Amino acid sequence: MAIRPALAGFTLLEMLLVLFVIGLMAGLIGPRFGARVEHIERQSRMKEIEDQLRQLPRRARLSGRSIVLPKDMREELADGEPALQLPEGWSIHFEPPLLVAAIGACSASRVTLIPPEPDEGDSQAGRYNIAELTCEIKPIAE
Repeated sequence: MAIRPALAGFTLLEMLLVLFVIGLMAGLIGPRFGARVEHIERQSRMKEIEDQLRQLPRRARLSGRSIVLPKDMREELADGEPALQLPEGWSIHFEPPLLVAAIGACSASRVTLIPPEPDEGDSQAGRYNIAELTCEIKPIAE
């Protein structure tokens, strides 16, 4: 009877070492990845609110009435939707109040979007100027 040599393979110690290194890398990278995902979600919500602001002149023309923000923010327009729908926990500030006339023209206003939990060193998620008459929305560079 011939003796067979041991089959080549990994030892338990080698496997544990590889699993430890993989776990260590995941522990270091995971939190940074989670923070990046939250940042992307925040940017997405900001874009949704910007889009709602861009649609206000059209919605005012369709409803045939002026919209004053923040006063009319929750009031339903002709399409059955409120003027602005903010994600839960978000707030918005207009200085001075924004008037969107029934013909689709806007008054000049400065808009500040405030998320529920601002990033460190970033107390405000977004600031915009809304141009008079054209309703053009321009981000304010910080």
